Amino acid sequence: MRTVVLSNGMNVLFHPMPNTHSVTVGLYIKCGQYHGESKIGITHLLEHLHFRQLGNMTQNELYYKMESIGSTLRAVTYKDLLKFSMKTAPCYIEDCIDIFCSIIDANEWSESSFLKEKSVVLNQIAEKGDYVSIDQRVRESVFFNHFMASEIMGTAEQVESITIEDVVEYKNQIFNSSDLLVCVTGNITETDMQRIENDFKKCRVSENTNDRKILLPKEFGRRKPKIDFAVINDSSPIEVNLSFDISYENVSIDELILLNCILGEGVGSKLQRRIREEKCFSSDICSYVEQYCDYAILHILFSVGKCHFIECLNEVVDVISDTKFSITKEDLDVSLPFYTVNQMFNEDDTEEMNYQLAYNKLIFDKPYKPIGCSNNKSTIKKLNTIAKEIFVCNNLCFVAVGNTSGITKKSVKNILKKLC
Repeated sequence: MRTVVLSNGMNVLFHPMPNTHSVTVGLYIKCGQYHGESKIGITHLLEHLHFRQLGNMTQNELYYKMESIGSTLRAVTYKDLLKFSMKTAPCYIEDCIDIFCSIIDANEWSESSFLKEKSVVLNQIAEKGDYVSIDQRVRESVFFNHFMASEIMGTAEQVESITIEDVVEYKNQIFNSSDLLVCVTGNITETDMQRIENDFKKCRVSENTNDRKILLPKEFGRRKPKIDFAVINDSSPIEVNLSFDISYENVSIDELILLNCILGEGVGSKLQRRIREEKCFSSDICSYVEQYCDYAILHILFSVGKCHFIECLNEVVDVISDTKFSITKEDLDVSLPFYTVNQMFNEDDTEEMNYQLAYNKLIFDKPYKPIGCSNNKSTIKKLNTIAKEIFVCNNLCFVAVGNTSGITKKSVKNILKKLC
């Protein structure tokens, strides 16, 4: 693996994988709500516009060019990142790079293209309607009165207010040498890498003039805990989310990933064994880490019938409490392989390797590698200590969506107090 800084300031990361039969090219831009986008929804709209018109290429011409090399340009807008990627056969790498150079250089759209794509986004927003998802309620509860509480797409009113001038100015701001990274993984040769460098150094990128300050949610680490119900009067199971604020002051990302795996990520995790296999309260329970540059949030999600809600919540909280003291060598036995030796699987997957290398480099400025934890007493002690610091009421947001009528916040709070 090597990273090259081109004469225009662009960073290009290469990771040759000669055992593979494909090449993945990814373009990653550090932007979005986490970084304080100028208008909510503008990053998502900008993503869309590159498919409507790309420089001198119309939408049909772009699609023809993609499919004539047996590939598809894909894009995703995250809270903290905008990603474009393509996977192609090695023989088409030049054509693929040409598309990415066009993405970087494109900075104007016709009025008709802009309005058409804005309509597409507005239709997406309208299709969601008034449906209240658990994800939306959790976001609003965790990030109350914070720009991260908004939908990535924004509201119809927010999108309507965005102009072409707003988009062009925003793109010129975020497509800068510090916040942009190209990552190329797969079956590439030294000649390929030299050619790719020569192509990308012709692209126009601005210097980084952003002075962005990351603002923590107002109640971060001071929840006490926070409890939120969204009542829906139907017979569906109640969806539940417990989320815990995490500061990186006393926990590394590696330790956090490992703790999450032990708690609720796999079929052999503590929560899945107790709630699904032993108690049969829910067939749908898991945990995951929502990870950002300056902080993280660990989520525990499950659905449960109303008749078992209190019993199930009691068991979930008991498992979380026990995790503060009861992590064992056996827990590490069934967790560590996934994040150590199994990481070598990515050497056969050009897409996953591309994302992992780029995300770690651009967001955390560190190399992607297997976690550096071992199965020993020191690791067990540290994980128990971390669990004691994380799983407390001051870090906790509780959200339940469903037919919660008759269930009081007081009854929930009394259960959650076991974590205090």
